[in-house]
Amino acid sequence: MHKCLIVLIMLMAHTAIAQNDTATIYFGIGSYQLTTAQKKSIDSLLYHDVLAPGRRVGIIGYADMVGDEKSNKELSEKRAHAVADYLQYMGVDTQFIEQVTGVGEVSRTENSSGYPQDRKVAIIPGGFKKVKPVKLVDLTKVAMNATVALDNILFEGGSDVFLRESVPTLEALYQTMRDNPNLKIRVEGHVCCITFLRDTHKYLLKSDIKQDEFSKRLADELSTLRAKKVYQYLIKNGIDESRLSYKGFGISRPLIIDGKPNTGDERNRRVEVRVLAK
Repeated sequence: MHKCLIVLIMLMAHTAIAQNDTATIYFGIGSYQLTTAQKKSIDSLLYHDVLAPGRRVGIIGYADMVGDEKSNKELSEKRAHAVADYLQYMGVDTQFIEQVTGVGEVSRTENSSGYPQDRKVAIIPGGFKKVKPVKLVDLTKVAMNATVALDNILFEGGSDVFLRESVPTLEALYQTMRDNPNLKIRVEGHVCCITFLRDTHKYLLKSDIKQDEFSKRLADELSTLRAKKVYQYLIKNGIDESRLSYKGFGISRPLIIDGKPNTGDERNRRVEVRVLAK
């Protein structure tokens, strides 16, 4: 009961602070102009020095799947700029606003009324962490049908939106595929647990679907969307789709830790690539 109350508050509130200190401003469907309540939420961040003077800040806008892809991209950008403009109005120097961007819609199963938690702007105190190039395991030396976990492929909680820290690994995978034209892979997604999904999506439950069954569907869907996101990244950068495929496994393939399946361990939240040809 306590968990459900917390989730309800998060969904209804205009702003919330996540464990990584990211603040989230939620918007109504199709809207991007800040309300008085939303402005007060940002004022609170400034008052409590979450957004401290001289500290960098990153701003990322999102939209749900109501509407077409182009309009949702524009809406996410307008939301981000609305927050940035207000911060400037409140005295935040533009040199400390590190990035203002809109990433468009968060991919999910079609839902005519959309997903309220996707209509948002993320305010990231301190800006974005600096990322360094990474060196990927040589996939040409991996056994056929074996898998390799992609370290540091990170997503927004409960979604398929990449965090910026994912870029070096994505770029390393792209370069590997580009430099080895005979290499074919399947991208495989896994999630660690279903408790979060069950709680945060409870308002979508239908009376004729059991919670555990519904949560498993969400886990399968999320793992598939995340695998697809990596697949799409490679295609958009020029890798032929005939060399790629993707699949989500939900929570069905946890890593074995201390001889026991540990489905709740965060190490089970991962993206892997399976070598199909080389």
